[in-house]
Amino acid sequence: MLLLVAALGGSVLPQGSALVPTQDGALHVRTLGAERPGPAVVLLSGPTESWHSDTAWFALLQALLADSVRTHAIDRAGQAFSDGPSGSYASFGRALSSLLPSLEREPVFVIAFASANLALHGYFAGNGPGAIAGALLVDPDALSPGLLDFYAEQAVPFQSEALPDFVLSGGYDARAAEHRANDRARVLRLADGPLSARLDASYLDAVLGTRSERQRILWRFQEIAHYGSDVRAAAAVPWPVSVPVWSFDTDFERAAIEAAAGPEERATLSAWRQGASDWMDGLPGSCRIVSTSTEHLAVIAQAPRLRDLILALRAGAPCPAATR
Repeated sequence: MLLLVAALGGSVLPQGSALVPTQDGALHVRTLGAERPGPAVVLLSGPTESWHSDTAWFALLQALLADSVRTHAIDRAGQAFSDGPSGSYASFGRALSSLLPSLEREPVFVIAFASANLALHGYFAGNGPGAIAGALLVDPDALSPGLLDFYAEQAVPFQSEALPDFVLSGGYDARAAEHRANDRARVLRLADGPLSARLDASYLDAVLGTRSERQRILWRFQEIAHYGSDVRAAAAVPWPVSVPVWSFDTDFERAAIEAAAGPEERATLSAWRQGASDWMDGLPGSCRIVSTSTEHLAVIAQAPRLRDLILALRAGAPCPAATR
């Protein structure tokens, strides 16, 4: 399905992709279903356990959505084919202020995976509801006061002054190759079965290929170093009550809780899990859709269900009764 057809700045772009100028530099936007009518769906990615956070994760979901709606998958600065240097979720939120109107004339619906919800709060800080008509948050970062320090601690290892030399000299190359192989195998396993034919493996591989570039590895780590300040900045911006928001809450934290080294760590992780659910329950409208799955990569593992949910939200349907 995917052909590598365009080149810009030395990078070969997948079909449907473009580099769109913003204040964060040129950001990679992949558009599928351009001819479909009605409000578009925008896909924003966050990280899995490997900390990879690019649009490779949408190689299945975007294809499914494009059967019926116009879609745009957007990479933050430094991710996939986007320009660097990397910024932060806050700067990406500001970049969306000019990017979204350049893509669409009417407000869009957003699927935000993992910590991508931080960028939406960054967008709201300068625009209010703006061009966002509604959002489906998939395992979002919970922006409750009791969890901010927990999230900020995750960024500490990426703040080492030795990190640039280590990465740029090739010290991380072997680990990066291991992550790429594991992530690819994970996607293929989760997309196995009837949906395997819909997985855009060529796009997946094109984006995975960018993960081997040392400069992009460093940009990604530098973005993660800002994570604590990003979480705190996002927490200071309430979700606009006029923007419908549904959240999809898997039990991906369960594996970490069960593998905890001792009672104290287990209690910390359990508090994180409960705090995340409580925060989602407190969002305007309180539509938390509970999944018993322990697979965090729900945008692959549960792509058909997420497609149906965003289409229902886009159509103005009420929150599924069983989840209210």
